[in-house]
Amino acid sequence: MNWIRIVICPMLLVLLTGCFQSDTAIYLRPDGSGYVEITNLMSAEMVDMMSFMTELAPEEGDVSTAADDTGAADPPGPPDLFSEAEARAAVASMGDGVRFKSVEPMEKTGFVGSKAVYEFTDITKLRLDAKPDALPADPTAGEPMEELVAFSFHPSGEKSLLAVRMPDSASDENDDSSFEDDGSSDLAEGDGVPSDTELEMLRNMFDGLKFGMRVIPIGKLIETNSIHVAGDEVTLFEIDFGALLANPEALQQVAAQDEPESFAEIAELLQSIPGIKINPVEEITIEFAEK
Repeated sequence: MNWIRIVICPMLLVLLTGCFQSDTAIYLRPDGSGYVEITNLMSAEMVDMMSFMTELAPEEGDVSTAADDTGAADPPGPPDLFSEAEARAAVASMGDGVRFKSVEPMEKTGFVGSKAVYEFTDITKLRLDAKPDALPADPTAGEPMEELVAFSFHPSGEKSLLAVRMPDSASDENDDSSFEDDGSSDLAEGDGVPSDTELEMLRNMFDGLKFGMRVIPIGKLIETNSIHVAGDEVTLFEIDFGALLANPEALQQVAAQDEPESFAEIAELLQSIPGIKINPVEEITIEFAEK
C-alpha cells in the first residue's frame, strides 16, 4: 500500500460533504495560564442546505414547529450549529481549570460560524483535540478516537519554555492496519493517488476546507524549533485542503518517494505540498519571556 494514503486518506475520511474552517489559537502567559480562541466556520451553502433539510423533516417536538394561537405552525429556523450552549458544553472536555469566557458569531466570505473563547489556568492540563470538533469521526473506525495535543511547561527565571507534542500518526496506535486494501476502494488500484476525475470531485467537496492550531506567546518569542513562524506566532500545524487538492503534481511526487519510517520523515516530505504546514519534529519547543 502506498504510504501517502496513510496520511491523506484518514484526513479525508473524517470529513463531511461540505466545507469547514477551524482555527485554534492558544494565547500563553509566562506563568502558564492563558486563553484559547476556537473559531469554527461552515460554508454558508452547507448551512442553507441543512436549514432546508430541517424544513423538510423537522424533529418531533421541535419548538420551531410549534403551533401558534391560530393553530398554524411556525416555520423552522436555520440550525443553531454554533450556539452558546454548544460552546459552554465543550468546556467539560477541555481539562481542569478551563472555563468558558465568551462566544460571538463570525462571518467571512462564504462562511458563517462562531469564535469561542476559553480561559485556562495551567496549559499542562489543557486538552485540545488536533481534529476539529466540527468534523465527525471516521464512521468506519467504531468509537471516535481523541487525538490530543500534549503540553508541558517549564518556567525558568525570566524565561518560560513550552513543549508541544503532537499526536504521532506514525505510532503503533495509529498504524495503517485499518486502511489495508480490500479491493473496494478506487485508491487501492494504481499508485494510490486519486485520478483526475477523483481529484475534481474532491476539489468540489472540500474546496475551502482548512484547519490548524497556533500558539501566540503573550510576551516576546525568544526561540522555537518550529519552521512555521510569523512574528511571535508559532504554527503547530495547518491543513488547507483546497491548496492541497489543487496540486496533484506535488501529491504524485511525494507518493513516489520511498515509504518513510517515522513521522518526522513524513512531515519532511509533506513540506513540498502547498497547503500543508507540519513541523518535522515530534516535539515543538517555544521559549519566550515577558516583554
